[in-house]
Amino acid sequence: INAVTIDPASNVANGISFQTDVVGANLCYSFEKYLITIQPGNVIDISAFGFVPCARSVCAQAIYTTSPPGKIASLSAGTYTLRFLNGGVLFYSASVTIN
Repeated sequence: INAVTIDPASNVANGISFQTDVVGANLCYSFEKYLITIQPGNVIDISAFGFVPCARSVCAQAIYTTSPPGKIASLSAGTYTLRFLNGGVLFYSASVTIN
């Protein structure tokens, strides 16, 4: 993850929507999903998870980039701390209040 955008219109009915810019070392990489873990104290850890298909042995040497949307649903009203992680290391943190 190298950039984060959080939808300011997030609310209880629709959840928290966000988008990140994700990169991989070459074009064999592929984004699969976000790993979202809700911690005590309304802290939410978010990591991007990707893979390299085993079938390809030669990969185009260009940076893989994508900007997948993400959503955290089924939240109650309150303030949440979103922590976006790269390999378990904090990249970006933001507080989001939803009503």
